[in-house]
Amino acid sequence: MSEPVQPDPARLLQQAGHLRTLFDHLPAMAAYWDRDQCNVLANDAYVEWFGFSPDEMEGIHIREVLGERVYALNLPYITGALAGQRQDFDRTLVDTHGRTRHTQAAYVPEVVDGEVQGFFVLVTDVTAKVEAERSLEEAQLLAGVASWSWTPGEDLAAWSPQLFRLAGEDPDAFQPTVESGLELIHPDDRDRVRRSLEESVRQPRDLEMRYRILRRDGGVRHILSRRHVDRDATGRVLRVRGTMLDETDLATANDELHRANLLLSDTMSMLGHDIRQPLAIVLGYLEQLQWSIGEVPDDTLRAQVDKSHSAARGVRRLLDDVLSMANVDSGELEAHLVDLDVDELVRDLETEFEERGTALLARAADSTPGLRLRADPFHLRQALVNLVVNATRYGAPPYELSARRVGDRVE
Repeated sequence: MSEPVQPDPARLLQQAGHLRTLFDHLPAMAAYWDRDQCNVLANDAYVEWFGFSPDEMEGIHIREVLGERVYALNLPYITGALAGQRQDFDRTLVDTHGRTRHTQAAYVPEVVDGEVQGFFVLVTDVTAKVEAERSLEEAQLLAGVASWSWTPGEDLAAWSPQLFRLAGEDPDAFQPTVESGLELIHPDDRDRVRRSLEESVRQPRDLEMRYRILRRDGGVRHILSRRHVDRDATGRVLRVRGTMLDETDLATANDELHRANLLLSDTMSMLGHDIRQPLAIVLGYLEQLQWSIGEVPDDTLRAQVDKSHSAARGVRRLLDDVLSMANVDSGELEAHLVDLDVDELVRDLETEFEERGTALLARAADSTPGLRLRADPFHLRQALVNLVVNATRYGAPPYELSARRVGDRVE
């Protein structure tokens, strides 16, 4: 029987040195803690992070390294690892330089003959990744853009936080899959979106389309979706990625603009009809007057002038109504105060409603003759017209309009 080969001490030392070099150059903090939570081994990154020298680290309790607050937070994971269960968790720490760092930690128990001897610690600094994700999330939030990705053949999809907000779903309660995502599409658009997604796998190509999302609260969001397909060298689809731009405000503005254009069209059509008629009357009577002055009796001449005047007032009323609508739409009402003859105002209203087929007694017995007041003629007339219209709509004749002085006001 041959003698067993004895290990070369020099070679063992060399290998141990290489392992230590490798251990110290890991791009993460690595350490080993025994069952009493005392340090046995720690690499340079671990030592540099917490500010302890290698000699100080050896045998130190993990509470002294982490500090009381972080130790209390990590104790459940330490206890779990010493119970033989691997622990994975995220933690935000402040290093010795005062910098806030985001980490992902793994506590892996060492079990020998069924007994836990201690646990290995691997802490990876993911600060750059976390900050990049937060910057992307903030940019998406400001731009109203959400993103997603999906690997063909897998059920789950990846959603950005903005997409959960856009869909009105709770990230902790909603599991994003292809089917659950399609269920959020408006029923009238769902089949079209489903077919386009299937085509992205069969015939890979980038695509842009519009559709609607129907949220659980009944809200509808208008979406502009852009989709990109990642393929390998053979053309096989590796991943489908997409962005979603919320165009709801734009769609609403377009609808309002469309309604405004229709209203403008109807208004112009109405103006064309309602202005031409009284204007034709005014022009007709003026032409008659032009050719017949001095040849017709005064009463006939006065009647023609009265009819021309009445038609002109009709045009003025129509223009006043148009200006009123424009002022209301702009959110501004301006008052232009002038001295008004109240008798003339009520006579004008009496004539207007007579032309509408309504008898208005505009000089009731209790009226005060010769009244004058300072007011905006347009707005005052509008208010009085509204009052009379309401009276004719909800009351019964006779309809009386009177004006009298009460103190320093006119009622």
